[in-house]
Amino acid sequence: MKKKTILIVPPQGSEVKAIRIRLSVAVAFSVLVMIGFAGYFIPFNSFTLNVVEQNQKKNLSDQNKSLLQRINSTLKLTNNLKDQVARLEEKRLAISKSTTVGDHPEPQKKTGIDFSRLQADEMLVYVESQELKLKSFIESTEERSNVFERIPVISPVSGSQMISRRFGSSRDPFSENLKWHNGIDFVAPEGYPVIATASGTVTRVENHPVWGKRIYVDHGEFRTIYAHLGKTGVAKGKKVNKGDEIGTIGMSGLSTGPHIHYEIWRNGSAVNPEDYFFPDIESASLEAGSGNNL
Repeated sequence: MKKKTILIVPPQGSEVKAIRIRLSVAVAFSVLVMIGFAGYFIPFNSFTLNVVEQNQKKNLSDQNKSLLQRINSTLKLTNNLKDQVARLEEKRLAISKSTTVGDHPEPQKKTGIDFSRLQADEMLVYVESQELKLKSFIESTEERSNVFERIPVISPVSGSQMISRRFGSSRDPFSENLKWHNGIDFVAPEGYPVIATASGTVTRVENHPVWGKRIYVDHGEFRTIYAHLGKTGVAKGKKVNKGDEIGTIGMSGLSTGPHIHYEIWRNGSAVNPEDYFFPDIESASLEAGSGNNL
């Protein structure tokens, strides 16, 4: 086995000493000395710090993504709440114009609220408070009179139904031209019940070449029309109560599928039925455009 000789020369002429060590021991000793120097000039904890920093950056990136998703969700919620506030205000005004409670009706007051400055949680609180006020108003009114029995504030199709065409200007499904639509179209399975949206008297039951089987109900200040019915369950002159079944969903007349065309007329003018539904249409509605019905 190879050995190396190390000479130790002391000062002041002392005896020279010779030390013989194995080559492997010398190499190991040299390696240890080099590692010591490396540890002094290049701290090993720098590697650990790099790993920690990388983990922190990854965590921050994940947190930023999560925060961005929450911000996007909040923006969507805010926009939805703004739409709800606008609809609630329209319904409140429409209902208030339809009736007065007591001898001295309360004058309309401006809210003075800048909805663009409200946070999402503040908007939600406002919407809930407005709904509670409207519900309380209707409950207190119905306890003293049946004024709301003759105002069409419910949907002609109960449950979760879809709206395929809304009130106003929209594209005709047959001609593809823009036409004024005096009502809204509810899509529902054929044979599904259609109910009277207010108490009144049936004034006409007909089978029209375009509108199919159609029923007119007079409520005094209001009149409602139900078209494209499958079956009619009432006759002219019959008195109906709000919620009574008067027919079924069908596709009579010119129709692209089973649905009901529903209109509200007030003092001789067509009005938007969605302004009178309370507290909201209990249906999953689609925007007008795709799958429109006549």
